[in-house]
Amino acid sequence: MISFIYLVGLLQGTSLSKPFPTTGFYPLVYGGNAGAPNVSVNNAALCHLGVLDPKKVKGKIVVCLRGESPRLEKGVEALCAGASTSIGAPPQSSLLS
Repeated sequence: MISFIYLVGLLQGTSLSKPFPTTGFYPLVYGGNAGAPNVSVNNAALCHLGVLDPKKVKGKIVVCLRGESPRLEKGVEALCAGASTSIGAPPQSSLLS
């Protein structure tokens, strides 16, 4: 099922995760700020397998930087850590500044 995501004034896209309700809001967290203990900010930002802290991502949308590993792997990491879904952003994304 494809869900549509709108970040008002920033971007819009689609999600291949479970369908989102048509109402409500989900907190957004940058992967680099959601790493498990002893994980570098760079590895957490790239959402490599085993790097996200479930306590920091549970129920949230995780923004993962694209690059180094397949997008599907990043989405699997986010979902396994308990995130609602993930968004792939280019490394130079203005969303992160």
